[in-house]
Amino acid sequence: MLNKPDKKEDMLAIRELASRIQSTSGVLVASFSDCKRLEVQLNQSGIMISAHTLARFFGVLQSSHKPYAATLNLLASYIGYPSYQHFKRTINDHYQCLLEHPNDLFDTGSYALTAFELCLHNSDIGGLRTLLEAWTCKDNHSAWELRNLLGCAVRASPQRQVLLQTLAETHNGRLLYYESFVDEDDADDHYSNALELWYAQRASARENKVFLAGFLTTRDVYSGKQPQQWCIQLLRDTGLQELHFHLVSRCIEAQILLEGSGQNRPHAVDDWVSTALQAMQGAGEVEQQWILARTLRALAWTGHLKRALQRPELRDQVLTQYIQADPKYMLTPNLIIQLVVHAALQAQQVDITPPYVGDRRMISETNIRIALEAATASLYAKGPNLRLIQRNLGPFLEKTRNRWIQQVLPQDG
Repeated sequence: MLNKPDKKEDMLAIRELASRIQSTSGVLVASFSDCKRLEVQLNQSGIMISAHTLARFFGVLQSSHKPYAATLNLLASYIGYPSYQHFKRTINDHYQCLLEHPNDLFDTGSYALTAFELCLHNSDIGGLRTLLEAWTCKDNHSAWELRNLLGCAVRASPQRQVLLQTLAETHNGRLLYYESFVDEDDADDHYSNALELWYAQRASARENKVFLAGFLTTRDVYSGKQPQQWCIQLLRDTGLQELHFHLVSRCIEAQILLEGSGQNRPHAVDDWVSTALQAMQGAGEVEQQWILARTLRALAWTGHLKRALQRPELRDQVLTQYIQADPKYMLTPNLIIQLVVHAALQAQQVDITPPYVGDRRMISETNIRIALEAATASLYAKGPNLRLIQRNLGPFLEKTRNRWIQQVLPQDG
């Protein structure tokens, strides 16, 4: 049976549910093709809802009734709630508090987040600038939500270049997008080009300049281009002490690429591997994973991975990080380490578990996740699935600048 569609609280909850699904999936739903993309995302998470049902839910197709309770329960489960009723109670409590204390729940005043999202969808650049300049960070969750909204909006915006320039011109735009979202997929070079055009001249802090040099250098090398001289010089002049671990990992990756690409310089590369292993000592779990993963990626690209893995200390770190990985939270570094173990270290004394899939909430790393999962799957798939993966993997790696993965896979695979 259909639920009765006359309760205002249901309307509020459904609207909020739709917003959170888009934020979680990274798919901004404005057309039926968006519904098809979202259908694929949901199916990959084990939630089977057709694109037509999604189109009715999001209003892309007109419907005279509310979604079925079963559909709402599935959608609520996608964002981590046991049922739609549980989600609705949570949202209704939130809205009741909002109506009583509106200034306490949005960082820039009453209903600013709603205004922010509306400005993004309508490409109201002036309004967006006003809200960005007024925003102050009160908690990590609100910052996470804003930067994901911005990341999705930039990818989908018909005024992408204007939006990218506006984000670079405001302090909070730089903080939330260029320095926090960090679009690793960098489709069509939109992110890295914007870094050069609009962000570079405003990156005053040395840490931000180091990030810029590391990001642009790895982009150029993985694209088969010559890195810019100012990037090379800055990276060579930068000490790793007191840098954030992401910057440490980016610097080590860039230096291995610079020292090892197109040249037979194993000693210089080995020195940077030693630096990476030293940087991992005493670091936290996530820090170790990123330093190790970016080191492995650069070693694969330069053709030094197989030789480097003969070092017991490096091999032991790879196996240790592989064993300790939490299958519920497989981020990009976990997937890189997993691929290396399954492709290059199968003969080692370690229990090889079936490959795990990555965390699909990381919108800025969608391409690398797909590439790593497909490459690992190619080691085990059979029949039609294997043929499909083999047919599509090479072009996808080429398109997304992930050709280094081909150096990890067995050459006869």
